[in-house]
Amino acid sequence: TDSNGTVVTSAIVTVNVTAPSVTLTAPTTGSAVAINAPLTLTATASAVGAATLAKVEFFSGTTLVGTVNTPASGSSNSVTWTPSASGAVSLTAKVTDSNGAAVTSTAVSVTVAASVPTIAITSHANGALIALGTTPTLTASAIASSGATVTRVDFLAGATTVGSVLNPTAGSTYQVSWTPS
Repeated sequence: TDSNGTVVTSAIVTVNVTAPSVTLTAPTTGSAVAINAPLTLTATASAVGAATLAKVEFFSGTTLVGTVNTPASGSSNSVTWTPSASGAVSLTAKVTDSNGAAVTSTAVSVTVAASVPTIAITSHANGALIALGTTPTLTASAIASSGATVTRVDFLAGATTVGSVLNPTAGSTYQVSWTPS
């Protein structure tokens, strides 16, 4: 508006408003963790534009459990947390940039238990070559936590279940045959 009362509107200008990003990468949703055992929480955070990262905070529910100050953008940031109570826990990471913009990650739900089962693949070794058209036997050992029994062992190729042992008999070695495709 000028002194004569003439009003003029400028051309439209489109701008993009951006915020930092953060992803909680460890542990993963559905993980079982042991009570009173240290657990590494890891998040990857990135700043945008001229902003830098000021901090990455880690939460169990609404409780702050650790902070990484002045983290590098795009890198992994970790803290150690020791859960002190059993039950379902929601974990998040929150990033704040140098402009004060803050974003919270998608929550990861884990179960904290008095003790958790253990499992290890015993055959085939990590990096082993398996020829197409063959049917190798995959072997794992699993041990239930105290007072419990193993009720199921799933074998995965990536995210795909390639075999399961349901209601296994007593013992700690479980096997399935699998034909890679």
